[in-house]
Amino acid sequence: MMSHSTIELLRAMHLSAMASEFENQMDDATAYGQLGFKESLGLLVDTEWNRRTDMYGAPAFPPLLQRLRGLSIMMTTS
Repeated sequence: MMSHSTIELLRAMHLSAMASEFENQMDDATAYGQLGFKESLGLLVDTEWNRRTDMYGAPAFPPLLQRLRGLSIMMTTS
């Protein structure tokens, strides 16, 4: 049950690629069962990053990067 709520939360946060990869890992325990936490999390993050890069091109998160740049400028001028 906890896995299902985790998947729903990932989707609610618009991390659909990560949610799908997490489902794959849960469904195929023989292939992913030997992975440690770091490796499993790394695959989840890589999958989300790759999907976003494929969708938006580089940089993968243009709106976020623009906001961060704006914050950086605001912080250096104040």
